[in-house]
Amino acid sequence: AETLTSIGGSIAGAEEKEGDEKEDNEKDDSDEEEEDDDEDENDGLTPEEAAAKTKMFEDAKAKLEAERAATKEKNAAQAKAGGGDDDDDDSDLEVLDSDTFFSQLLGDDEDDEQSRALMQSFAGTGLSNNANGKKLTKKRQRFMQRQEDVHSTFRELDLLELYLGRFADSRDVSLELIQKLHAALGSACRRAAKASAENEAEQKGKQGKKEKRNSTEQSMQDLEVALTERLGRVLRQGLRNVLRPPSLKKIAAWQTPAQWEQLAEAVYDSSLKSKHQDLAHHQHQLQAGALLLYLCCAAHHQAANSWKLGERLARQLLESWSTKKGVENYCQITLKVFASRGPAMLLDLPWTETLRGTAKPFVQRSQIAFVSDCLPHFAALQTDKDRALALFDSFIRFCAECLDKSRTDESMTGANKQKLRREALPALRLALKLRSRLTSEELKGSELAKEVAAAASRLRESLPFKGGSVFMRCQELCKLVPKTEAGSTQQKRPAQDSKEGSAKRSKDQASASTTAAAEKSGAVEKKAKEPNAKRSRKAST
Repeated sequence: AETLTSIGGSIAGAEEKEGDEKEDNEKDDSDEEEEDDDEDENDGLTPEEAAAKTKMFEDAKAKLEAERAATKEKNAAQAKAGGGDDDDDDSDLEVLDSDTFFSQLLGDDEDDEQSRALMQSFAGTGLSNNANGKKLTKKRQRFMQRQEDVHSTFRELDLLELYLGRFADSRDVSLELIQKLHAALGSACRRAAKASAENEAEQKGKQGKKEKRNSTEQSMQDLEVALTERLGRVLRQGLRNVLRPPSLKKIAAWQTPAQWEQLAEAVYDSSLKSKHQDLAHHQHQLQAGALLLYLCCAAHHQAANSWKLGERLARQLLESWSTKKGVENYCQITLKVFASRGPAMLLDLPWTETLRGTAKPFVQRSQIAFVSDCLPHFAALQTDKDRALALFDSFIRFCAECLDKSRTDESMTGANKQKLRREALPALRLALKLRSRLTSEELKGSELAKEVAAAASRLRESLPFKGGSVFMRCQELCKLVPKTEAGSTQQKRPAQDSKEGSAKRSKDQASASTTAAAEKSGAVEKKAKEPNAKRSRKAST
């Protein structure tokens, strides 16, 4: 248990530490190299020792130049006296081995501290360079250090994944590990968003032109995204394992209902306040946060035998979805998890009231599509059939209202009207089909069937073009609804229209045939007159 706790703490601590550090983003790498050269030149030495080292180096250089000048004069004198050739000059050259060179350069005293400091300076300079001899920039050094930390985190995540996949429900330390992984995932998402924003800002020049992307920046961003995906995958897999019914009963006993409620509130607040929810790598955090929130609600249900916590949080999510900005993705993902795993807690939510009160058209359409996707889960609840029927009836009436709204509301644009119809018609068709399966009864003679048939018929008659997807869906919807008094009258309308259309077509055909006959007779008369005109011209000639 201590080992697992330390591993989880190291992952979360490393991410928090890296998230709180302030990075030095200097754009000119040449300035960084010059600064590094100035720092490394006197690395590990005091100013007095550095001055002594420089003086000793200059003295050794002057001594070596004097010896070379003396040797050159001596060789020149010998050549002038004896007439030596080039072979004699080569024989007079002295080749120094490595020991002699260092003794000439550093001195003969082995106990000289300055000499040892100079050697350490040369050694340190060689170690600070890369294999090509080029010095690394600060940004590259930070990337290499971050790469080592991420690789270490990957190895630790492999161990945690193995433990959470097999022994997650055996010890209560698993809950602490899940919380630490969730915190580390949040930090990793913030770092990835920051790196993405910085790279996008650096790509644009002063005049809006895109500059060439640095390979180090791209590698840093890819590394952060890979870490986010890995953390999200490990956390989601561990949460799915602990959410199994046998494991959930064991986990519910690890904490009291009050502690589960406190943990759920903390997870809800942290996930709702997260920024950049529209980015791709933040989807891992939102999905993991939704599973963790449902774990708290399900464990609270097992401990307190009530869904009050889940219903309260689901109501807050639905309200935030309609009123707050930038939280649509989190609310939709979390409510989808609740609907697929615990749909009973969503039956009493004010769905239709919230849909009517939503001001933004695209949010309202997304909510209609979401409720339509959740209807099969609600229809499968045989124990709560009455609550499910009430939800189906209210949603069907709301969709019928949307059809009338798209026809009569002048404040809506034509595009929004068409999009609303394309969302409401399939949802209405599916709701009617699932409701008939849920009750095993037909809707014949009910007020609900009359309202739906009347709304679909009014929309069909108001369409300027008798065709297209909306018209065909209205036709299908009228066929699905059983024949009622209102429906039978509406069904007579197409037949009457067809009779009028056939009469009009026959009249048009008769007029067209008359016109064709007149044209044909005129052509015959013209053809008959042409030979007579030719004969008269020939006779006159």
